[in-house]
Amino acid sequence: MPLTKSIQSISIVGSGKVAHYLALEWHKYGYHIAFIVARNAKAGKALAKQCGAKYSADSQSALTSDVVVLAVSDDAIAAVQKTFKGYKGLLLHCAGSVNMQVLSASKRRGVIYPLQSVQSVPMPKDFTFLIEAEHSKDLSLIKALLKACQLHFVKADSAQRLHYHLAAVIVNNFTNALISIADQLISDFDLQAKPLQAMLQKTVQTALQKGGYESQTGPAKRGDFGTLKQHEQLLKQQPLVLAVYKSLSAYIYHSHQTPSKQ
Repeated sequence: MPLTKSIQSISIVGSGKVAHYLALEWHKYGYHIAFIVARNAKAGKALAKQCGAKYSADSQSALTSDVVVLAVSDDAIAAVQKTFKGYKGLLLHCAGSVNMQVLSASKRRGVIYPLQSVQSVPMPKDFTFLIEAEHSKDLSLIKALLKACQLHFVKADSAQRLHYHLAAVIVNNFTNALISIADQLISDFDLQAKPLQAMLQKTVQTALQKGGYESQTGPAKRGDFGTLKQHEQLLKQQPLVLAVYKSLSAYIYHSHQTPSKQ
């Protein structure tokens, strides 16, 4: 049985990874998923079947639900929420960089943003949701919805959430981009991947223990400009990668020329 008895039904707009995650988690813990509203009929119907919901292409179908979650792209939130004008229930979005006030269609509004890239379902529960709500009672409802699924959360207003999102982009997206560059270099230069994968694991482990600044090593930190030039020569046919290399090297060099403020 769900822990939040005042919530009898939840509808989710969207059929992507976040929509899948939330729908299946809440369904698993006893909540009634009323509608999956999605433009992609195939994906929407498949998700609806998995969580015992009805599929609809019309947002109006979800107006009778106690909670509606807009699990759509950041750029689509402002337009989609307009279709819920006058909605009396709790209207939520799941974006990191979108202000809660964009949900002007409802006086009861809030955010549940997963501070993690949702790659697959099910996922380990070792990540955190950032939450906020216009009203304290609705914040309590959001907390209860997440507690019911044994999910972690931290209260963060829209400004704080934007800051978290910026840091998350650097931690997650930029790291993936750098690993992608390394993967390409491994392929281009016919290198063995395993030694570098072991190095990556050790690098992350050390950085988590000591912090990135204290863990930093390498030619840029030492000011070994000869080595930097050699590397740049190897990348001269890849201008985008070369620009990344120069920019990060400059950051490392200059940040280690003065005492750390970190």
